[in-house]
Amino acid sequence: KGSVTIAKEDAKITASRMTYNERTFEVFAEGDVIYEDGEIILKGDSAEYNTDKKTGVFYNAKIFSKKSSFRVASKAIEKRAENEYVLTDASITTCESAQPEWCFRGKNFDVIIGDRLKGRNVTFNIKGHPVLYTPFLWAPAITERKTGLLTPIIGYSGQKGFFYGQSFFWAIAEDKDATITLDWYLKMGL
Repeated sequence: KGSVTIAKEDAKITASRMTYNERTFEVFAEGDVIYEDGEIILKGDSAEYNTDKKTGVFYNAKIFSKKSSFRVASKAIEKRAENEYVLTDASITTCESAQPEWCFRGKNFDVIIGDRLKGRNVTFNIKGHPVLYTPFLWAPAITERKTGLLTPIIGYSGQKGFFYGQSFFWAIAEDKDATITLDWYLKMGL
């Protein structure tokens, strides 16, 4: 009881109260639970965590990514592997304000930080109000910028006819990038 900390390798968990089983490596933590490793800070009301397997469930919790502005708030966050999480009744955003301007909300998400997130029955919310719904969402959850093709733009204009636009993003350095765009119009050409 009090201010309790358990540390193993690059991870530590702190809480007001903890019970630790040395044989099974299981931790039961309550009160201002904070888990921290090289990638994330995870805060919650309570947790069940295995220090050997580095897995567990955190209740009424929030995740803050150290390498990006990726933020999660969830009723339950299950840590299945080093960067893999399952979220229940969650909101996800990259908005850095205390009250995020926008977020994705859903009942279930599967997130691999540094790779992707998947969700079912997801709404896109602006200032707390749902504005779009999708039965399935897949989005990148990368922690660093990557060079590659961006989503193409396809459409029709009365003056230019059918058009197709393709952009290429080049991550030159951490603080430098370039976007090159090629547009093709049926009536005008490239």
